[in-house]
Amino acid sequence: MSTNASISGATPTDGYGSSGSELASARVRSRRPALIACLAVVVAVLLANAVYLLGVRSNDPMLYHSGLGSPTHGLTDLGPGGGHYPHTIDANDGWTVQSLGRLSAEMWKDGQLPLWNSFEGLGQPLAGEQQSAAFFQPFIMLNLLPNGSFLMHLALELVAGLTMLAFLRSLRLTWVASTVGGILFAINGAFSVMTNAPFNPIAFLPMVLWGVELVAADVQRRARPRWGIVVIALGLAWMLYAGFPETALIQGLVVAAWVLVRAIALRPHRVRFVLWNGVGALGGVLLAAPLLITLRHFLGFAFTAYHGGGERPPWKYTAHAFYGFFGGYLGGPFSSSALMDGVAGYVTLASLLCAVIGLFGRRPRAIKIMLVTLVTLLMLNMFGVEWVNTMLYAIPGVDLVLLYKYGIILLVFVFTLLAAYGLDDLGRGRVRRGAVWAAAAVATAYVTAGVTYLVLSDRVLHPTWTSVVAALFGLVIIALTAAFVWGSRAKAADPERDDAGARHSPTKRAASAALVAGLVIVAEAGASYATPQLNASPPKPIDTAPPAYLQEHLGTSRFFTLGPIQPNYGSYWQIAELNVNDLPVPEKYSTYVMDHLRPPKGTPAYIRPTRGFNPFMPYLLVTRNSPAWGQKRILAAYGQQQAAYRDAGVRYVVAAPGVVDGTSASRLGLRRVFGSKKAEIFEDAAARPYYDTRGACRVEKQTRESVTLDCARPTTLVRRELSTPGWSATINGTKKHLPSGPNQLFQTVRAPGGRSTISFAYQPPHFRAAAALSLVTLAALCLQLVPLRTRRRRESRGESAATRSEEPRSL
Repeated sequence: MSTNASISGATPTDGYGSSGSELASARVRSRRPALIACLAVVVAVLLANAVYLLGVRSNDPMLYHSGLGSPTHGLTDLGPGGGHYPHTIDANDGWTVQSLGRLSAEMWKDGQLPLWNSFEGLGQPLAGEQQSAAFFQPFIMLNLLPNGSFLMHLALELVAGLTMLAFLRSLRLTWVASTVGGILFAINGAFSVMTNAPFNPIAFLPMVLWGVELVAADVQRRARPRWGIVVIALGLAWMLYAGFPETALIQGLVVAAWVLVRAIALRPHRVRFVLWNGVGALGGVLLAAPLLITLRHFLGFAFTAYHGGGERPPWKYTAHAFYGFFGGYLGGPFSSSALMDGVAGYVTLASLLCAVIGLFGRRPRAIKIMLVTLVTLLMLNMFGVEWVNTMLYAIPGVDLVLLYKYGIILLVFVFTLLAAYGLDDLGRGRVRRGAVWAAAAVATAYVTAGVTYLVLSDRVLHPTWTSVVAALFGLVIIALTAAFVWGSRAKAADPERDDAGARHSPTKRAASAALVAGLVIVAEAGASYATPQLNASPPKPIDTAPPAYLQEHLGTSRFFTLGPIQPNYGSYWQIAELNVNDLPVPEKYSTYVMDHLRPPKGTPAYIRPTRGFNPFMPYLLVTRNSPAWGQKRILAAYGQQQAAYRDAGVRYVVAAPGVVDGTSASRLGLRRVFGSKKAEIFEDAAARPYYDTRGACRVEKQTRESVTLDCARPTTLVRRELSTPGWSATINGTKKHLPSGPNQLFQTVRAPGGRSTISFAYQPPHFRAAAALSLVTLAALCLQLVPLRTRRRRESRGESAATRSEEPRSL
């Protein structure tokens, strides 16, 4: 066909005799399954979160963890209210994710880089702290909305589900298997119960692996990878920016293992495949350069406790946790389960059954060997097998990770992938009957062993609940077994060659069986995901009057809380709070807490650490919503060390009503200035000011970032902000770096005589260069997609291969 044909009005074709309109119609038809699959993932995520979205129950961390809420029992919550958190394993979804995330978003909105947090402790890095996810754009901006941390999690669940769908399709799994796999990963057990910072990076594991498969496809076609490199770089960068390096590290190791295993099957393209993946990984690291610089800088003066490697507590799961991985709800509702205590997630029983079938499928052997090896090592690590721990902790960086806890993330991914393989085999009519019965036997034995363990160990806390859940598990096993057996009887009517070269063709029975099995798997996953939501309290009002009072009166001073306005909620309301519950923290702060704020041993106010009550730790100055008796003990400790609190600029003390009586207030020089249902606030007029020249200067104007002074003579200005590397002061337009010696707690600068304005700024070394490098990398990645966009634009106009070239292309 020549170019003259199209010019003369003939219908252009693709060189194969197909008209442009026919191509467009085919393209629409090919996109229809993708649209349905994506909609299915979105609908499943929204339905799984419907209890929260409709406001039937509240998952607002502030209600449970700020000390200003009054949550009540949920439908299945048998634990106490108040400080109890019935629907998640870790209250840091409030103390770090919500509070620090909100501050980060507010700073972005105000045009400030969220590098430093002046509202936590004596001040500390914000982006470098990591759990704030301060640079996690655009997701972090959702924190500006009401209950924004939940909305951010919802967005990440959608990312996880849709990219898992794309990843499974890149493995050439059927639409049903890929869609079910995407839904399983979007509403997985880690997302359901682990809503603190480790939640965030999970969403990007399938995204990076999808990019790896895109690179593999292009390499096999001898084309230059473009989309694959971009997807790898963005996925890896978001994984790092998401705010929890431990999760990012172990997921990165899985990606590396996947690349190596996949390279084995890509002869003779192995070297190009590995190199192009390296290019994508390098792009991701360069995109995340600003965050990595801030982290590295903070670690230079940080206290990391048990996250610092070396000797660590012998953490491991006890025997009952084994039954919590796949059938934790046998032991009771989430908050009172005898099996799930401390387990950071779960794998659904249907996934277990389907994964066993997928494991015995015909493909791909190398990948399955890697997955089984990974599961085996993780399980042995979780239960403390020493030689396994020695081997794993020899991997650089793994000794810094609480692998026994966060390894559940990898288990969830592996079982989701194997379950998708099993469902794919069913849909293609190639399930082995023996594998079905073996999987049913494994699932049945697991449930039976779990119930037996509960009975023999006298852990059946809720007999009716356990009986109902065991019966429902039985129905799931029966339904899935029946679907797989029915589908395995399908006969291949019109043989064709599959990706491995085998002759087969799925029948309608096999496809129908896969659809039925998929619906059962999704139904169980949705019910399991939503169960903790029923434990949550109905929405209740929060007493915001105490932080509102402090916002109006605190100025540049600090407050210390005995209970209400829990750490780190001062950051949420942007009121400076001496209390901290965080890791890492500056080592100077941790030393100050232990040496100056904690009463020494042997003194009357000394608090001996006990289980559940240890308010003075190197990274913790918090009461965790203690009852009145606990707050009174903290008050006694505060009184004994009051001079140190005053030197830290603590002007207000916040306590629950009735904790500070008139006698105690008079003895400590405290004046009651505010009271509400949840808190009383007392003022200490003897607190040292934030900007202090010992009376040598008059402060005309001040904010936390700058001060205007009128000094009779040159003098030393003390700014009660923690002295760390990276700080500079600009004095009447002249910039100078501030000293930060090991024995210097607060920042000091020499103020000149007369009127002067001094401003302060924090920035890690080389941060600007890292930011520029990140932007250049982003621009380079965008340029990678320009040829693809041009090509697609031409195709959308219906131009044929012949009209795009001076010479006709050969068939």
